[in-house]
Amino acid sequence: MISGLPEMAMGVDFGKLPIGRKNRVIALTRLARLLGKFTFMSWMVEYTQTNVTLEPEIMIMCEIDAWAIALDETDRYSISEADALHIKQIRGVYLFDRNRRTHVCELTPSYWLIHLYDQVILVDDDDPQRDRLYEDYEHCPSDDEYMHCSTIDRIIEQSDYSVVDHYGNTEVSLDDVDYDDQMESVREYFCGNRSF
Repeated sequence: MISGLPEMAMGVDFGKLPIGRKNRVIALTRLARLLGKFTFMSWMVEYTQTNVTLEPEIMIMCEIDAWAIALDETDRYSISEADALHIKQIRGVYLFDRNRRTHVCELTPSYWLIHLYDQVILVDDDDPQRDRLYEDYEHCPSDDEYMHCSTIDRIIEQSDYSVVDHYGNTEVSLDDVDYDDQMESVREYFCGNRSF
């Protein structure tokens, strides 16, 4: 999915390339496999005698593939014993772009999860304590966070869509509206139209 790399590697006789060019093609191809769905338009390649440094000059993201996911975060809360009898689960609902992966000081890619809201699941939906429990536990501040792509992808694959919602593409060009503004619009949509 990296622009230019498949074309660069296809039909190239590595034996006829100068050693620097051959190393460049091999390094970029390996990097393409490692990074997955990112698209890089141009590259700045710096060589020293001991290492190769690859830095993207311009990075163009793939179109947004927005998802919402509800994660069980009950163990993050200090729930009183009296309230624990009424609460089945507390879920944090997050927004993420499945086409955007980040390597946070490791080779394993992660998704950036944007916190939308918290959701209390009660043992009995007609619980007379319902309003108080919602007020006490659904309005706690929470942070955005990174989570490994493999963990999220596994939840999506095993889900019956009771904990995931696929919004999809924003259908707005990144040339017209930048990435952060589009994600903010999707965040507002999910906050105003709860999926779960």
